[in-house]
Amino acid sequence: MKDRFKGKKIVSICCNLPGPLITYRLKKLMAMVIKVEPPEGDPLEKYCPQFYHYLSQDQVIQKIDLKNNRNLLLTELEKADLFIVSNRPQSLKKLGLDFESLHKLFPSLNYLSLVGFTSPHHNKPGHDLTYLAKKNILSTKELPKILLADTAGALEGLLWSQAALLNKNKSGEFEQVSLDQSVDFFTLPLKFGLTGNENALLGGALPGYNIYPTKEGFLALGALEPHFFKRLVELMGLNEKSSKSEFEKYFLQKSAREWESWGQMHDLPMVEISEELV
Repeated sequence: MKDRFKGKKIVSICCNLPGPLITYRLKKLMAMVIKVEPPEGDPLEKYCPQFYHYLSQDQVIQKIDLKNNRNLLLTELEKADLFIVSNRPQSLKKLGLDFESLHKLFPSLNYLSLVGFTSPHHNKPGHDLTYLAKKNILSTKELPKILLADTAGALEGLLWSQAALLNKNKSGEFEQVSLDQSVDFFTLPLKFGLTGNENALLGGALPGYNIYPTKEGFLALGALEPHFFKRLVELMGLNEKSSKSEFEKYFLQKSAREWESWGQMHDLPMVEISEELV
């Protein structure tokens, strides 16, 4: 798989996320990545230098003022296979870096545009937090622990990029990925009521698929399939109609770590919930 991308040249002017997530994966697939940053650098390097260097490892970093030195970027695009942007389309058009302008210069160049919202709102500003707020999946009590919109958009963009790079069509293709819309794929279970509240099937209604307090710590139980659940209740001395409160009482007998070991012994999906972030 990696050899298929060897020799492919990607130029990206994306800062923060999700663009660097895409180029990170493409670099892992042996593609050549030129990351063009503004003179002041990528803000991610300032906010989280360790993450920045992790994502940009083995890439060629160039600092270019696109307003005054656009030709330096055009030189890099001459032999590029893919150009990735995350600037607002109206800004790129002013710089002559929109798809229509570049397609005239480089007909075989593939072009991936990462935007917040779909057209005609593709120039509207936003960030991961605001995209999730629009989907009504934010808690008012704490900020999310993962950047769902950014990673969802990166995944969609990566899949398209791989297909475009392997496409033997000599005419460059264009794709616009909306972070707002990318979240929709991951919220389908919520949309159809599979998750979301304690009455939803995977939101707390099933005793076999739940989070339980233990003697020490918390346990995630995923005995969703009938054969897992049947084995679990038999070992616990309960039955398949036992209530959640009966499960709660039983799991208080041991620590979460002990239950995880017990689950491994009996081939059951249960894991101690770590209080530390990954």
